[in-house]
Amino acid sequence: MNTPRGRSTARWVTLALLLVASLVAPARPAQAALATVTDVSVKEFGNKVLVAVVATRAVRYRVADWSGKPDTWVVLDVLGAELGVPAGELPYRSRDIARVRVGQFNSTTVRVVVELAGERSYTVQPVTGAYAVAIVIAGNGPSRPTASAQPVPPSATAQAQARPARFTLEFRDARLSDVMAALARLANLNVVVAPEAAERRVTIRLVNVSLDEALNLLTQPLGLGWTRVGGNIVVLPADRLPGEPLEIRYYRLQHASAEDVARQIEPLLFGRRLVAPQPAATPAPGQPQAQPPQAQPAAAPVVIERSQVAVDRRTNTLIVVASASDHQRVAQIVQQLDVAVPVSPVATRIYPLRWLNADLRAPEGGPAREIGAEMVALLKAHLSPSAIVTFDYQNNAVVVTAVEGDHQRAQQLLAQVDVPAQQVLIEASALDLSVDVARDLGLQWQMSVLNIAGSTPSQGQVFYNPSTGAIDFFVQINALISQGKGRLLANPRIVTKDGQAGEVFIGDQIPVVTGVTPQGVPQVVFIDAGVKLNITPKINPDGMITVRVLTEVGVARQFATGVGKSTRKAVTTLTVRDGSPIVIGGLIRTEERTTTIKIPLLGDIPIIGFLFRREQTTQSTSEVVFVVTPRSLPRSAEPRG
Repeated sequence: MNTPRGRSTARWVTLALLLVASLVAPARPAQAALATVTDVSVKEFGNKVLVAVVATRAVRYRVADWSGKPDTWVVLDVLGAELGVPAGELPYRSRDIARVRVGQFNSTTVRVVVELAGERSYTVQPVTGAYAVAIVIAGNGPSRPTASAQPVPPSATAQAQARPARFTLEFRDARLSDVMAALARLANLNVVVAPEAAERRVTIRLVNVSLDEALNLLTQPLGLGWTRVGGNIVVLPADRLPGEPLEIRYYRLQHASAEDVARQIEPLLFGRRLVAPQPAATPAPGQPQAQPPQAQPAAAPVVIERSQVAVDRRTNTLIVVASASDHQRVAQIVQQLDVAVPVSPVATRIYPLRWLNADLRAPEGGPAREIGAEMVALLKAHLSPSAIVTFDYQNNAVVVTAVEGDHQRAQQLLAQVDVPAQQVLIEASALDLSVDVARDLGLQWQMSVLNIAGSTPSQGQVFYNPSTGAIDFFVQINALISQGKGRLLANPRIVTKDGQAGEVFIGDQIPVVTGVTPQGVPQVVFIDAGVKLNITPKINPDGMITVRVLTEVGVARQFATGVGKSTRKAVTTLTVRDGSPIVIGGLIRTEERTTTIKIPLLGDIPIIGFLFRREQTTQSTSEVVFVVTPRSLPRSAEPRG
């Protein structure tokens, strides 16, 4: 019968053939029309010896024979091939093989001669998936009778049972179905060969072997197997061999869903096998026993799934068809999964936001309202699907309806997100300096590369970052102001949140009459004449501050239709160190001054007073310079309540 030892031997032979296939190098076209034999090797696997001949492409072969050839020689001719390895004897000896020789028999034939140590059984067949031919030689077993056995007559049944029959067969390039038919006639039993195996070609010599040995030698080198079904032999691919008998067991679950558990079990129970169904219904340990169906007569073997899992939704029961060993695994999985899970009560809690603000009055889709939607999306992504999250815009709070575990995660997330934003102090100074003084300071009104990185300023605006350092720069500016060489026009300071814009306006609001109402009341509008700085700071992770500066210069002008406003704008983005000043220049102002010099009293006499006074007109050019210094303020350390 097909014993576990026989299956183990089958695995050894299959492993040997796969190893030969893995050693075959990728096929390369030979320079001539002949294939090249690249390797001849001998390997031992269990009680068998494998002689493999590897070529560069598919080849034909034959087992040579001639008059006078010793019966212990196996001569393999590889046709249409040339030898690519050294000719001669291989360094191999064993109790089954005396020696192995290889050589070029003629210009188109490579000959491999295996000299056996005695009469041995062997098979010759190509290796599936490789350009190779293998000679599988059965090892020397226990002593055997010298005479070959004949078919056991009915009268000799008792003697055959006492001593199993032995057979001697020899076939060359025969169909497996024909060889099995001959063996069936000798053994006086039925042999059924699967259709996918019937046309396999085999060259074999069996010497005084038992029925089991003959079946193993015929099937194992071809990747096949066999099993007994009653008094019959069935030959089929090895992956469809039967294993342990299958049993039907019922697992009634108390807590877990049977469908969910089935999805966990099915990936663990796989494969196909040929079995004779034995529906012995055996309840799992600890499960209620179901009434098994009445035993049926042994049926013909059929191919079914190795393990099958069905679900009875009405009773929440698993119905598993599997082997006893697989049922042990199923019982372990069911024991671990079918447990009562404590259900936490659902509660609704309100989490007011302390630092983030979602203003209900903000326009739909505006920045303020997006905060509420983003908070809801953030919490839903990290909480369980059953959690309900909404936002209360009236109270600026998050409302969560969920179990206790979700509430704990929500609190942890809010503690990390709802934190005070870092603030930035922006100091803006407007200075009136003469062009010569600015040049003396070294302000060349070009982009410095030492402490600044950003986009090139627009024409009409000049940005500068002092290379002498913030402290030295402010010291020099204060010295010029104290010496009267410059004037501080304005020094506003604003504080804005990180990432939010702050605005500074330095100038005047000029009233302009645009018309008169029917009641005679003049209509007045105010024009901003001056410089408006819109500054948006952003603190980077490395401590640098990226500043976006929008500069707008407005001047009141007289047009044909009345007084209007002339505006120039420039936008740039800079990255500076914390506390490093940014200088904005390019606002040139020309001023004419008329000075009257006179002799007191005499210069004021009408008509002749001009004789005692004179007027002197001077013109001066100055430049208005804006110094913007961003400074990051410490973040509030107040914890969330």
